[in-house]
Amino acid sequence: MALIWGSLVENDNSVSEENIRGQRNFANKIWNVARFVFMYELKSQKSKVKSQKSKSKHQDDKNILNDLKLTEKKVTRLLDKHRLNEAAEDLYAFFWSRFANDYLEKTKTRREDAQKTLEYVLQESLKLLHPFMPFLTERLWQIGRERFDSPLLITAPWPR
Repeated sequence: MALIWGSLVENDNSVSEENIRGQRNFANKIWNVARFVFMYELKSQKSKVKSQKSKSKHQDDKNILNDLKLTEKKVTRLLDKHRLNEAAEDLYAFFWSRFANDYLEKTKTRREDAQKTLEYVLQESLKLLHPFMPFLTERLWQIGRERFDSPLLITAPWPR
């Protein structure tokens, strides 16, 4: 991720200490979000996230699912155009700002209701991040694999 972050296709890339530190912090953020999501057990039945979205009527859930859908489309389009740096920056902005900082913080007071949405957004985010951070995302997928729709992240379908 540090090699791709902030680099333009037509320019030489220089990896700085600041860039490496920033991407290490981002990896820690992903790890901590996954731990937060995985540590909660629904009191109701355990079921896999699969490819179904949460049926919550809460506006925060609807907003994050809409943001996820827009991010999936944009990242897929950018990857198809080989604009890896832009795709990485969009994923970073979505995961750090909209998912971790905004949505996750809002769900702490309504955890039971939001858990399925948290799991779904994490699952889809790991799929999107996998080309950029394969070792971290595959490890997190293995930790939470009983919740997800595929035994290996690398064989999971790309978000549509």
